[in-house]
Formats: sequence, structure tokens, C-alpha cells
Amino acid sequence: MRQEAALLATLFLNFAFWYDHGNALWLPYPLPIAVVLIAAVSAFLTICFLTLPALAAHRHPNGLFGAVESSLGTFPAHTIRLCAIWFVATFLNTFLRLASRQLRHILDRDTDSRELLLSATLLLAFLGYTALQSHETNFTLAKFSNRLGIAFLLAAAIRLHEAWPQALPLLLSSGPERPGTFDYQRLSRLAFDLAPLGFLGAACAARIDTEKNTIRTTLLGFAFPLGAVLLALSSINFATFHSSFYRPSLEPTIAMAVWGGAATSYLSGFILITIVTTFGAARFAIRAIPAAMPNPRLHLLAVVTTLAIAIAIFLWRQLLQQQPFPTEFETSSVILAIAAAILSADALHRRPTTPKRIDWTATAALLLAFAFAYSISQSTHPALESWWRPWIFPSYLTAFTITLAGRKLQPLITPTNRP
Repeated sequence: MRQEAALLATLFLNFAFWYDHGNALWLPYPLPIAVVLIAAVSAFLTICFLTLPALAAHRHPNGLFGAVESSLGTFPAHTIRLCAIWFVATFLNTFLRLASRQLRHILDRDTDSRELLLSATLLLAFLGYTALQSHETNFTLAKFSNRLGIAFLLAAAIRLHEAWPQALPLLLSSGPERPGTFDYQRLSRLAFDLAPLGFLGAACAARIDTEKNTIRTTLLGFAFPLGAVLLALSSINFATFHSSFYRPSLEPTIAMAVWGGAATSYLSGFILITIVTTFGAARFAIRAIPAAMPNPRLHLLAVVTTLAIAIAIFLWRQLLQQQPFPTEFETSSVILAIAAAILSADALHRRPTTPKRIDWTATAALLLAFAFAYSISQSTHPALESWWRPWIFPSYLTAFTITLAGRKLQPLITPTNRP
């Protein structure tokens, strides 16, 4: 249980997550209320996207994708497998983009496309090799990544020592003026990024002995570090806002806290550490690839293929200077979030685990929820409104409701054979 929790925690104790979601839950409330709200949000997201799918995976002898086959059918499960592989390839690009942007600071010179391609290939080869080592080795590496992430957050907090005397009383007071508020849009974007990770994280249930320990592991490894990191980042960013490192008209970030006003000689070492903090989350994603393949003999081929796809996407984005992902690339994230909703409904229903070729109830839920998400995405302005992925919660709720209602009504509709 402790090993699985450590592996899950790497998803949050890394610079890429801090940079993308450091301001996810700016709260215009005093610190005690903020703690309660962040804990509630973290528990809610964990239960929806990880705990319930993990329970469904734990009850199936073949783990996560065995539960997917039981819920959706063996044929639609292949689509989920392909979406998982594609998501991992795009997810790894998050770390490659971070490393490529910081490489020129480490080398203290500009880099060309060939150098970026070579560094990305070597980095993924190293991560792929270490990710495929034994479970104990990955647990040791995860502990190192988590401790490094915690040390980095503490270093950022210490560097803001001059701002804490002013910021801390305001954090504890009733409603200081802040550079942001708690809003649904930031929460929706956070949920969109966490949903596929929670779905893939549910594979850890196959290595846990009881359902009670499965619930404990998801809360300890996902909900607790998520809430703790969001609270720490919110406090650090608030202190940054009141420090000399803050730059007006910009949102305070942990990068501003760590690198603001720093000398060039100081930057190189800290930038290298930021890249190393992401290794644990990258290994987590790579280790999810074999779980998506039913044939063990194809595990290595699937990993190599996924890493090659990740490098191809990285090169394409570098050549076209394509910074944000096109929304078409995020289809896999939507489908995995919907699959998590279907598994969550089946976990509550405790249905039998006999797979069919196509389970029409769950497949209809998947198609209708995806169509609903697509219609929402087409009705929003791509540049102004779709950044927060407004379709994530409606599509999840649609799939969950249809699946759960279908399971309840299925015994009434399907005739039973009586002797």
C-alpha cells in the first residue's frame, strides 16, 4: 500500500504540475477555511477519477483493463487501450517541453532542433529503461522524486522568508485581497488533467490486497498529496505576491518565487532540479503502458512505440512552434475520463465481471457522453473559453448517470429464464 501511494504521489510533487496548476485554487478565504475546501475538492476528484475505478479494477482478476472489458465489452476496450497509449505519449510531451525550454538556460546558449531531438530521445530512453525495472526499484526512485519535490517546495518557501511576516497574518485573516478567486473554470481544468491520470492510476489496485486498503491507498497517494501541494502552492504564490520577486500584472507562480531576482549561476542548478522532479511522474505514465496491453510479449514493443510517438509529437511541435496542444489531441483524455465514469458506476453497482463483446449500456453511455463533450467544445470559442475544458464534468456526469441507470433497469428489461 505504501509503495503504490508513493508512486501516485509523484504526479503532484513535480515542477510541471506546480507550474500548470499552481494557481488552480486561489481562495479568497482565511487559511482554515481554505484547508477544508481544498481537502473537499481533492477528495471529490480522487473519488470520482481514481477511488471508484480502482475498486472496480480490484474486484476483477485481470485488473484495470479487465474491468474495462467487463464494463464496456472486449471490442470497445481496445479503443480505451489505444487512448491510454496516445494519452501517455501526449502526457510525456509535457515534460519534454519543460526540459527543452530549460535546456538553453542550463547550456547557457541557444539550442537547435537536432540538439533538442537528441536530448529528448536520450531522456525518454533513460526514463523508459528505469520505468521498466522492478517494482521495488521504481518505489525507491519514486521516494527520491517525492523527497526532491518536497525539498524544492521548502526551498521556495525559505526564499520568501522576507515576505512571510506580511503574508502569513493575511493568510490567516478573513478574506485578504488576492490576485485570483476560487472559480469553477480553474477547477474544471484541473479535473480535466487529473481524470486520465486517475484512470491509469487505478491499475495499482491489482497489487493491493483488500478493498479497504485500496481506498486508503488512493486517498493517501492521490488525495492527500494533491491537497497538500495545492495548499502549499496557494500559500507560496500568495507570499510571492507580497514579495519583491513579484512582477505586476502577472500571476505569481513558484517559478517567480524560485528564480525571481536570481543570479545566472544560481539558475542552472535549480533549473536542472526542476527537470529531475518530473522524472517520477514520467515513469508513472510509462509504467501504465504495459497494463494496457493484454499480451505480455507486447509490453516492450508497446513502450518503445509509445516513446517513439512521443518523440514524433515533440519534433512536430518544435518544427511548427506549436506550444498548446490542439484540442483534437485531447480526445484520448476525454474518453479516459468517460471510461472512469463508467467504471465508477459499475463499482457502485457491483455488477458481475463476465465480459461481453460489446456491452451496449456502457457503450451507449460512452458514445453519448463523448457526443455531449464534443457539442460543448464546438459551442465554445476555442481561444477564449475552451482553455478550462468545460466539457469534463458534464461528460463525466452523463456517462455515470446513463451507466448507473442502465444497470438498475437492465434486470427489469432483460427477461430471466425460469425452470
